[in-house]
Amino acid sequence: MWKWPASDSACYKTARINLTDEPYYIDMTSLGYELVTPDPLKMASGTYTGTLSLTVGPGGDIDFGDNFTASDSILTLNFTLSVNHELKLTPAAGAQTVALQPCPSGKICSEDEGKANWERWMVSRVTPQLTGRSAFTLSSSGGFTVFLDCADQIDKECALTSDNSGQQVPMKVTINMPDNVVDMQTGSTVSGRPLFIGKTAAQNEFTAKVYSADKPGSIDFLVRQKDVDTMLSTRPDTYRGAVSVIFDPNIF
Repeated sequence: MWKWPASDSACYKTARINLTDEPYYIDMTSLGYELVTPDPLKMASGTYTGTLSLTVGPGGDIDFGDNFTASDSILTLNFTLSVNHELKLTPAAGAQTVALQPCPSGKICSEDEGKANWERWMVSRVTPQLTGRSAFTLSSSGGFTVFLDCADQIDKECALTSDNSGQQVPMKVTINMPDNVVDMQTGSTVSGRPLFIGKTAAQNEFTAKVYSADKPGSIDFLVRQKDVDTMLSTRPDTYRGAVSVIFDPNIF
């Protein structure tokens, strides 16, 4: 094998035989290459193409001597390379159904804790807020956007709807990402980030700073205290809603 230096200097070899004595055919030549790329984690998914043309013959890039005549004076090499980032979301068992529970600010309560908090409300009459969480694991290596699609909405937030009266209250949806995922604009980790309805440019665009598989994250739901007051006005009642959280990979 001949190693061609990165500079423009040439590599020379001397033929073992005289190529002028009789016709000779060169039919077992091959070219290898080493491609130096940017950091693939910082490249967009897609197909990358390129072309390298080499001249063949006396004075060319590939020169077998002045007595050798090539059948073609140009050797064109076409390169096609693919970058395919992974984005795999796996909901935790039972995570696609979330029951909101009364809970202190910034916390997620179990069903038993929620029942205890309702009992406290019956004594104190201090309206709680409602929270819930849907856990997932994420495998990611590239960029993606996260946004919402809601069955019902109030202004810019998803809504819960009363079974009894059809009355609606807004619900805030936030996301907590694994620690290998950062905001694409700021490079900061993602915790308690509000999600919005519909995809908007430069909004909630994330990327993996390093590849990682099956890292934990969660989607949190919150009904504010004043809206719980509204819900309690129609009790006994059940409020329901459907939220789709869309992870949209950046593909170009």
